[in-house]
Amino acid sequence: AIITANVTADRKRLFFLEKFTSGKANDSVKGFLAARSETAYKEARKLLDQCYGNPVIIAKSFKSSLQNWRQISDRDSKELQDFSDVLIHCQEAMKTMKSATELDSSQVLLSLSAKLPSYSGVKWCRFAREEQTKRECPSRFKDFVWFVKLEAELANDPIFSPDALKRERKRGSGEQRDRSSKPRRQN
Repeated sequence: AIITANVTADRKRLFFLEKFTSGKANDSVKGFLAARSETAYKEARKLLDQCYGNPVIIAKSFKSSLQNWRQISDRDSKELQDFSDVLIHCQEAMKTMKSATELDSSQVLLSLSAKLPSYSGVKWCRFAREEQTKRECPSRFKDFVWFVKLEAELANDPIFSPDALKRERKRGSGEQRDRSSKPRRQN
């Protein structure tokens, strides 16, 4: 969309399309580059839309990525951030495909919450239960995405993350050791 809006010549658009694709999609585009016809860009886009732009295929890909995500260890704040990012991308993609409700099932939410670090999993269970009681309806995928986003932000906060607090405690205990090992002057 960005290229189409900013580049007027189809030949140049095709060049950018080749540059910003990879794998099988890129192989498909390269074939059109060699053709050098006036309709090459339009045909390349049509082929990519057929093969990779199908909403059902995109939704399946996101769901598969989420289902295959490994369980995040308690100390892996980067992995939690990556999981949050994929959840947000998935939520946005599902909105445009009108299939977000597929991820609202309690089984899907249970499966996804099992991938969280143990401390976040417990917090999610408590949060989901409280929200369910307040709203008198089950938790939804968007609630889970919001929760994981907050957990990832906390886990990666440079000042107040559990890792930052742990470093500060170590630094503080090191200073106390240094002070306690110095001989005291007596008057």
